[in-house]
Amino acid sequence: MKKLTDSFGKLKKREKALLVLALIVCAALAVNKFIISPAFKSLSVVSDKYESKSLLLSKYYDFLSNEEYYNEKLKSLENEFKNLERKILHLETEELASAKLQELAKKIAKRHGLSISRSIGAKNRVITEDPYLVSISANFEINDIGQTQKLRAFIYDLEYNKDKLFFVNDLRVKSVGLEIAQGISLSTNLALIAYIRKK
Repeated sequence: MKKLTDSFGKLKKREKALLVLALIVCAALAVNKFIISPAFKSLSVVSDKYESKSLLLSKYYDFLSNEEYYNEKLKSLENEFKNLERKILHLETEELASAKLQELAKKIAKRHGLSISRSIGAKNRVITEDPYLVSISANFEINDIGQTQKLRAFIYDLEYNKDKLFFVNDLRVKSVGLEIAQGISLSTNLALIAYIRKK
């Protein structure tokens, strides 16, 4: 320590002033790096947390003030879900669901005075694994449709069915007559959503 003070004493006034100035600058930089900067960073973090919490709190208060509206919305969604759930087939296997689809289509065709000449099960598509929902589909053909009104009523009944939710895909209608519709034939792919109870 004595050597440092002796060597400091030997320095000229100008060199002493520069050394003191350099020590003050180093001390200021150290204070800035280790005290002031971390304080500002933590202040900005606290400010961000405060803003996010206040935004969350305002959303919470908004929810509480509109609780009745959200309860009504929830009830309407539950009713919608129940209505859709009724329109989904609930069966044990995909094969039973495919047979049920073909049976339902034949009933609707018969109701409109039509008979399905051919129906073949098509490839099913898994929608979700849990719950196990499958899109069951089958290809249908109806030949020798005498009146277009019957065909129109049949298609309308499929698309706007009250009991089940049918999806009409790849609808093709052919007619032999040019001016008068004769020998109309229809081929289409119908699909239903089925809930399969896995064992």
